Amino acid sequence: IGGCLVCATYHWGVKRGALTPAFPPCGATGGGGRCGAAGGEEALDAGMCFLACSLVSWILEASRLMIPSVQRWYLGSFRGLVREKELQKAAGIAYFLPGALVAMLAAPKDVAVLGILFLSMGDAAASLGTAAGRIPVGASSRKVEGSIGCFVVCFAIAAYTGLPVGVAGIASSLVTLGEVLAEVIGL
Repeated sequence: IGGCLVCATYHWGVKRGALTPAFPPCGATGGGGRCGAAGGEEALDAGMCFLACSLVSWILEASRLMIPSVQRWYLGSFRGLVREKELQKAAGIAYFLPGALVAMLAAPKDVAVLGILFLSMGDAAASLGTAAGRIPVGASSRKVEGSIGCFVVCFAIAAYTGLPVGVAGIASSLVTLGEVLAEVIGL
């Protein structure tokens, strides 16, 4: 859900002129101002907004991991959302927000939104497949069914957006490979 909210905020913020794109298409400004500015003078820089969100997330995570009273508040407030592996290390959102920011800074808006959707929706599908799956991926807790779910969801999103089948297949395969490697790295 968080990834969808990030995508919607970025897409509609830029489209409605409330945010300027984090990745400016150079030559699009036709004059003064920073390259790629889409909104009026009141428009906020999307990169700076998501950087601020990332910093707040990391400050909260550092606080909760170092201050027991903050940890108690956090676990009480977000009961059911905190995974077992996140009890003693940073939660997934602390990694997701900077990753979304990098996507916004590295690619045009539509490509960044697609990448963020792949990450959020593909990971959710992988979690469901892992919870219901039976065939393990190596010695990890991941299941083959989770990886298949990730691939199918990412491919469906890519196909829906109009990507050619070959590009959709390659992109979905790379995302699925990254999802499996995340277990190896320990994220």
